[in-house]
Amino acid sequence: MKKVLMKEIRLKFRVRSLVVMILIGVLMITAVAAAPSLIQATLSPDITVKYNGAEQTMKDISGTVVYPISYNGTTYVPLRAVGTMLGIGVEWESSTRTVLLGNTSGEARLVDVCEKRTDVFGMARYADKMSSIIELPGGDSTRVFNSAIRINDINSASKEGLFRINGAFSVLDVTFNVQNAGTSTSTGSYTLRIYDYDKNLLLAERSLVTGQYAEVKDIDIKGVQNLKFEAVGGAFSNAIAYFLDPMVR
Repeated sequence: MKKVLMKEIRLKFRVRSLVVMILIGVLMITAVAAAPSLIQATLSPDITVKYNGAEQTMKDISGTVVYPISYNGTTYVPLRAVGTMLGIGVEWESSTRTVLLGNTSGEARLVDVCEKRTDVFGMARYADKMSSIIELPGGDSTRVFNSAIRINDINSASKEGLFRINGAFSVLDVTFNVQNAGTSTSTGSYTLRIYDYDKNLLLAERSLVTGQYAEVKDIDIKGVQNLKFEAVGGAFSNAIAYFLDPMVR
């Protein structure tokens, strides 16, 4: 373990620019009257964090791996990474310098509050979360989206991705879309589906040709622990499936 000097650790802070720490097992912020001070803490990459028995790789909002720290006999872990792991939204309220936990705004981007599961065979290879601007063709113009679940290499074999939300939300809004991959010019039909994975219950389904969009609102996800996104095409197809701007509330 290497020593690091932590500068001005605050209990109310900027989530996007600082690694937010919490006590393991406690999701709460405690007010402190004392002024910020410098401390010496220990970065602890050798500490393993498990959730429901599965080892977790914690990452910040930019995708960089982050680790617990140890200070005065207590272990602290990054709040945003834990929030994502547990399906709990983490937001920063700049006007009051407050960290907000949970569904405080009534709506959140799915990619910010879900955890991609890699512990189920075949569910992680083709699926990715996209949290940056996505520009896609839309007739004579370009359509712009802010996030997506993307599944690559769509053909006659079903491709799937699994994402944990822990029953934290009731409704999902999303736009389905399919685009040709690379130089492919396939014009066949593709089927995109969303399931309650644990109940094997179909929640939404649309059949599309490449370039087509289908907006689906008010998908009932009450009590859903894990969402499965699935896409399948024809024998000689090669495409990318998008579940665009998935929003939960």
